[in-house]
Amino acid sequence: MLKPIDLLVGLKILTSKEGWTQMGVATELCISSSQVNSAIKQLLEANLFTMRNGKPYPIFSALRDFMIYGVPYCFPVKVGELSVGMPTAYAAKPLSDQISLGNDPIPIWPYALGKSRGMVLEPLHRNLPKALTEFPDDNLHEILIFLDALRIGRVREKNIARRLLIEKLEKMNPHHRKININIRSSKRIRNEENTEYINKSKGAKFE
Repeated sequence: MLKPIDLLVGLKILTSKEGWTQMGVATELCISSSQVNSAIKQLLEANLFTMRNGKPYPIFSALRDFMIYGVPYCFPVKVGELSVGMPTAYAAKPLSDQISLGNDPIPIWPYALGKSRGMVLEPLHRNLPKALTEFPDDNLHEILIFLDALRIGRVREKNIARRLLIEKLEKMNPHHRKININIRSSKRIRNEENTEYINKSKGAKFE
């Protein structure tokens, strides 16, 4: 069964450079090499990764769909007590640039060296705040922020996070740009094709 740490390892590989190693991933996530190895096996078994030239690589469409539709249900989260740490979900950039925070305590990853105070939201792994502090990875950090918004956010917050997550993945995998479109864009394209079909009263059957 896929665990939160397995997804975290997969996302780290996703945002790493071509020459990544299991030891490097383990070091930058502050976990063990055996945990990385185990996570890769689970990702392959879950069909979120595939082997290519003897090395595991993410299947973008599968990973995208799992993050958007699976993570909120597979890895649900409840906001805990007040503590100090790092802002996440709608309280962290870039979401905080588009969403008004109000006066309620913000969601944070617990971290003793954090500079914000809010309600604890457990990250995919307890070492995540330390890992991102010691080995900054902006792409990974943003993806995790979007995922947290999908896990705890209200409808508007989820919609914004979903859109930004898809855009992020498109930029990271330009060869898949045509299939990585959001639901609204997909409906618009289908409506345009339907209209064209009706106006011409001929052509291939629209599916």
